Amino acid sequence: MRETAAPREARVENPRDSGLDVVRVVAILLVVCIHCNSSYYFSPKTGVYGGDWVVASLLASSGRICVPLFFMLSGCLLLKPGLNPLQFYRKRLSRIFVPLLFWSFVYIVVRKTLEANQISALSACRLFYNGEIYYHLWFLYALIGLYLVIPFLSPLAEAGRDLHLLGFAGLTFILGSLLPCGDRLLTEVGGFPFRLGIYSQVF
Repeated sequence: MRETAAPREARVENPRDSGLDVVRVVAILLVVCIHCNSSYYFSPKTGVYGGDWVVASLLASSGRICVPLFFMLSGCLLLKPGLNPLQFYRKRLSRIFVPLLFWSFVYIVVRKTLEANQISALSACRLFYNGEIYYHLWFLYALIGLYLVIPFLSPLAEAGRDLHLLGFAGLTFILGSLLPCGDRLLTEVGGFPFRLGIYSQVF
């Protein structure tokens, strides 16, 4: 009798990277840890510099890497050569911009009712534009900025562009670290606020 061959198992075309999943889980746990221990900074039982305060400060300081981890994960997963900017924006910005509009409206209503703030339509638009409606919405603004620049940075992910990527990383370090240090140093030496006019933290 003729034996029938066993059917082949379907191959997974896009397997998940378990390493990235581990990094994502660690980042999530660090975010939870930071928010849970914040109440121990000024514990009424132990005082300002009690044991709880020391432990909470250590946990908060070591957990601050969580947000950079999320951004690096986004860059690792999205920064690919040959991205179509229109398709990229249509797919991802709508997922961020619509929730930002919704929750901004919710918090405007909350501030007008619970906090008795007199917020006009014009001031609400100004708060939305400046990202000042509610402090923890900053992450959505940061994601929008990240998504806006990724299509323009995608050529750096092509083969043979290591030198360009290194140069961009160096420029980011200068604008994000050295310039703020220079601003602070000049402010301390000169005795008056000094700004170079570059919002390096946004960059």
